[in-house]
Amino acid sequence: MRVQVRKLRDAMGLLQPVIPKKPTIKVIGNILLKDGKAIAMNLETTVIADFPEADGQALLPLSLLDFLRYVPGDTVARIDPEGERTMSISCNGSKRTFPFTNPEEYPPTPEIPSLDLHVDGDRLLEAMEMAMPYAARKDDRPVLKGVTLVIGKEGSHVAAGDGFRMFYKGIPCKAEPTVRIIPEEAVSLMKDLWKKTAKPESPAMDALLAQIAIARRIIRLGFNDSAEPGVMAARFGEVTVLVKLIGGTPPDFAALIPTTHEHSLKLFAQDLYRAVLQVANVAAEGAGIVRLQWSGNELKVSAVADEQTVEARTFAAIEGGEGCIAFHVAYLLKYLKERQGMVEIMCDRPDGPGLFLDGKSTVVIMPMFVQWGDTPPDEASEGSQTLEESEAPADRDIGREEEHDQPEEAPEEKEAVPAESAPARPRKRGSSAKSKKQSE
Repeated sequence: MRVQVRKLRDAMGLLQPVIPKKPTIKVIGNILLKDGKAIAMNLETTVIADFPEADGQALLPLSLLDFLRYVPGDTVARIDPEGERTMSISCNGSKRTFPFTNPEEYPPTPEIPSLDLHVDGDRLLEAMEMAMPYAARKDDRPVLKGVTLVIGKEGSHVAAGDGFRMFYKGIPCKAEPTVRIIPEEAVSLMKDLWKKTAKPESPAMDALLAQIAIARRIIRLGFNDSAEPGVMAARFGEVTVLVKLIGGTPPDFAALIPTTHEHSLKLFAQDLYRAVLQVANVAAEGAGIVRLQWSGNELKVSAVADEQTVEARTFAAIEGGEGCIAFHVAYLLKYLKERQGMVEIMCDRPDGPGLFLDGKSTVVIMPMFVQWGDTPPDEASEGSQTLEESEAPADRDIGREEEHDQPEEAPEEKEAVPAESAPARPRKRGSSAKSKKQSE
């Protein structure tokens, strides 16, 4: 087999993140070149990249990248057998040998289903990446360990939740209903491949159509349910990704979003972020509790630990009169860090869920139980309830975790949720006005 070094190096570099560092099956530590394709897999995901130069078949260890990295890209590499147990790759007077592995030992690739569902790739992968930090980290509820993709005739959305928080974001897609749970590792891999390979599918188009295709790059999706828990195929650019899905039925995340509220606070996200930072150290020394209390046009942010108290104040546009609620400091910091502009926080009462809106996504965070007033708090009695412990009916359970995980860095959000796919905006209690949809 003869192939240009640059193309081989690029293909191997593209597939490198797929290959496990310590494969349980030794053969999948290699990249398979076969029938015009370059293939890599782990136990959950298979990636097939178009590679027309592969006119034969060979298994290449990933370690060859170290050799190819220092070879001129326009050089032609020759991949040849050397006896029964050795292969070699030679180019520009350099040569490296490596053990021969029979390509027939490589696991078969899953069948690629019909790719009938077309989705705006930028919007889909942005939403899934934003949802990832809200997925559960523990194994007791597998359906919470991935990102849920809900496709429907009236609209579609991406959601995730860990029991204490949940994320919801609409995506512009209307198709036959289906609900799938995608492992977060596969989401990370797809996002990485999308950045490197996605491009308009048809280069032979006029300038106007080319601009439209570039502005709205498409992922073609399909699902194979011939074996549990099912496989999702995604095709974009020159890459096909096959993902083993998470089995089970996810919660109805949309039904967990509060539909009424008594209090509404509108303020700049970074003002609240700085206020929370000022009290974060004291909160961390206690139970991680940050108290929010408001009246007039002022929001007080405070924390208590042992004999310490700290507070910060910021302006807020308040509806519904004075009120209070408390959240875990880590969840507030994670949500606020990367957000710019205005956010709106809605709630009914101190022990009810808090609804966070920024015009781009919807986040629900469960409160911490605290003692309000001048009486010193009993830290042993303070804590956080889960969404399943709130007023949500049992069929809205989204699971729980016994301890708070420290949230990861929040992904940057760029685009607004289309009005037709956003959840209904909560109504203020006592109002007969129709629910408004969250605008872009």
